[in-house]
Amino acid sequence: MAKTAAQVRRGKESAKSAAFGRTLYALRVEKGYSQEELSFRCEIDRSYVSALERGVKEPCLIMLIKLSDGLDTPLSELFRRFELDDAGPKASPRRNPRVR
Repeated sequence: MAKTAAQVRRGKESAKSAAFGRTLYALRVEKGYSQEELSFRCEIDRSYVSALERGVKEPCLIMLIKLSDGLDTPLSELFRRFELDDAGPKASPRRNPRVR
């Protein structure tokens, strides 16, 4: 059975969310932060950080700025890494297997 346009769009959106989640996870691990510590630094709930990393939630602009500040990483670097992950190979050798 063929997919509808809405299903295809949702598939692309979830792929983008997963790519952002991998980027966020990689940056957090590079900095040596736990989800708890990052959430404290960003003044957001830890479960939200988890949902972002799993690709379940999509961040708004204000949240991207908070994450950038919490990670001590320029927003442009966050986007650059996301674009590289989104365009490159989907497998990452050092990432948590539970992260999509």
